[in-house]
Amino acid sequence: MDDHAFHQILWKAEGVESLERCTLRSTASGWQLDGTVICLVDVPTEVTYEIKISPAWETELVELCCSNGPTMSQLSLVRNDRGQWQCNGEAFPQLDGCFDIDLGITPSTNTLPIRRLNLAVGEKASVDSAWVQFPSLEIARLPQTYTRIDETTYHYQSATGFETYLQVNTAGLTTNYDGGWQEVRPE
Repeated sequence: MDDHAFHQILWKAEGVESLERCTLRSTASGWQLDGTVICLVDVPTEVTYEIKISPAWETELVELCCSNGPTMSQLSLVRNDRGQWQCNGEAFPQLDGCFDIDLGITPSTNTLPIRRLNLAVGEKASVDSAWVQFPSLEIARLPQTYTRIDETTYHYQSATGFETYLQVNTAGLTTNYDGGWQEVRPE
């Protein structure tokens, strides 16, 4: 995977009105993933997020704001070096032991386990992620499995029964999320 210091991508969702700008950059303490999603979830919705990631690609901090019609919700998740999570300043032991965040409104967070696991072609690994659902911002522990099919393709399965194929670029950012998001490129 490419460790270049700065990557940007624009996604358009299939089947719903949604665009997202995402930035992945290296920092002095690891990595940072930022994004803005503009979509229609019953009403016009804007989601902004900032995720701080350790050099080992483990989630450390998630700051999220969701403006859904007249409602604005904020969420802060922190994972300490012992793997314990807090949600909005309160202990959230249901997530303890999870390394990854999965924001259900974006393919950006698939990058974290893909980079952290660094699977060889043909390898498979299971992880538990802290899954944030939208627009409710409900949080649950979600078992997931990643199988690396070839240099740029992964098969993704979750305990919800959902599965898809992901194609990624050299930074590990999804370029094609089968049935989900597609990278938008200049023509």
